[in-house]
Amino acid sequence: MKNKTLALFAMVAALVSALFSSCEDDTSVIGPSIGGDEVAIYVDSLFTVSGECVYKPEFDPRATSSLLGRISVPEYGNLNCTFMSQMMSSSSLGIPDSLDVERVDSMKLILRVPRGSLTGDSLAPQQLRVYQLTKPLKAVDGKFDPKDYISETSQLGTRSFTLSALSMNDSLFTHSKNIDISIPMSKDFARKVFTDYRTDPTVFQWPSTFQEYFPGIYVEPSFGRGCIANISKAMVVMYYYYLKAYSVTKDDVTTTEWRHVKDSVTVFSTAPEVVTVNNINLEISDAIQARVAAGEHIILSPSGYNMHITFPLKDIMARYHEKKGAMTVVDDLTFSLPASVIENDFGIGVPPNLLMVRTKDMYDFFAKNKAPDGETSFWAAYDSNTGSYTFDSMRTYLNNALSDEDGIEEADYEFTLIPVSLVTEQKYVSYSQTETVVTGCTPYVLRPAMTKIHLDRAKVKLSFTQQTIN
Repeated sequence: MKNKTLALFAMVAALVSALFSSCEDDTSVIGPSIGGDEVAIYVDSLFTVSGECVYKPEFDPRATSSLLGRISVPEYGNLNCTFMSQMMSSSSLGIPDSLDVERVDSMKLILRVPRGSLTGDSLAPQQLRVYQLTKPLKAVDGKFDPKDYISETSQLGTRSFTLSALSMNDSLFTHSKNIDISIPMSKDFARKVFTDYRTDPTVFQWPSTFQEYFPGIYVEPSFGRGCIANISKAMVVMYYYYLKAYSVTKDDVTTTEWRHVKDSVTVFSTAPEVVTVNNINLEISDAIQARVAAGEHIILSPSGYNMHITFPLKDIMARYHEKKGAMTVVDDLTFSLPASVIENDFGIGVPPNLLMVRTKDMYDFFAKNKAPDGETSFWAAYDSNTGSYTFDSMRTYLNNALSDEDGIEEADYEFTLIPVSLVTEQKYVSYSQTETVVTGCTPYVLRPAMTKIHLDRAKVKLSFTQQTIN
């Protein structure tokens, strides 16, 4: 009889979330069972979450992609984005040994922008400048001054451009996934790199020696305001030509004709293994500052407002202890946070993902490249259908607090909400079912983002099951 009762209890506990979705304090009794036992299911969402906007201009600027450009948006602010990056070198030149330096024709730095990865007007005329760094770039975890790494004599090139695809023909536009910004570099620099490769190739075979030879690049907008682009990759490409023999037949006579053929090779490029840092400056608009001062809860990124919240852990634990019996199991704890788009003419939308991390752990979380663990940090994707972020599977967080013999402290329920980019993998949990596993998490710098959080409509939902043995 006891085994049957325990089996019934386990089955009910596992199906609680599917059976009950009440938004109010609710109790349901299942039973009595054969032995007179009762199973009660409690669902409670009568909790209050408090919070405030926190201005956070400094953030971890390291990223695998970079923002470049300037925009001015009345509903957002003035955003100016530059970046610095180390580069990886090709271990070998990839040009036939028979070719000499005179065959080197030119060199370009190519900045790759994935289609759609921009904010603003793609037709806005812009100009940028590229500099070679004057010293090795070390890891940077906050604001930095680019002037410490460049000089006027280290400029490599400049280019005027737009990010419009109007110049592409239909076929090229259909098949191209990127828009490239090509910055011409001097022939002298190209031939110097060629000669150095041939003279001492070991310089390019090890990252440490290559960083001394070519510390990296700094890219900044020098003209124009109206568009911010996400740079997914930067490449230095060397162009050269060689003679190739072609058989030409004319009037039944075949002769050999030598023609110039142009080719290219990528010698340097950015990569996840090297340091790339964003230099982002945001002047928040008066309109947004006024809304925050009036009590609205707004998240603005990058380099803007995060949000500090006090999670009602103490109230949740008190509600649990009110009903706690000998056999009580926490079924689920979720946190739903309504959010809305802030209207603007530049298409700035909501952050796609939010990280909820204990405020005391925030710095170490990013410094140590952690991922949300479901115990002290959580993530939620924005659902455009419901207009909300939902942090689910917070059950372990509550169970840990309930089992802590030393009790909880204020730092255990003080959290910060931060826009983030996630690296995810799909993991099979059964033959036909997968779940998303987050393996990486960084501050969101793919594009400007902002949202209004409706904290007054936030909903914390607790459900637990209690069995009474008569």
